[in-house]
Amino acid sequence: MLVARGKEGLCRFTPDALGRAAGMGNTNALNYLLNYKEHEILLSSAVFALQPAAKQNIPEAVDFLVQVIENPKHKSLWHGASVGLSGAAAQGNQKAAAAWKKYAAKEE
Repeated sequence: MLVARGKEGLCRFTPDALGRAAGMGNTNALNYLLNYKEHEILLSSAVFALQPAAKQNIPEAVDFLVQVIENPKHKSLWHGASVGLSGAAAQGNQKAAAAWKKYAAKEE
């Protein structure tokens, strides 16, 4: 996957592939996405790619998406973050549930 990151035409698919791997518990993929700036990944790509990991209630992914929802500068990404947090909230993650509720209240 990381080789594809540097290849023209393939690099746009790398965040999605990393997100799938992170959702299956691959810590290298998770850390790559969490450090999106260092790896020249757009925040928006990282948010959507981290949805599967957050849905699996992986704490680092949940924390990342909670931070997105708590940042008014990232309002355009709140919906994407809430999608990932909904799975963690359904599994009883209180932090995810609180952030998801905050998002839902702002959308009303």
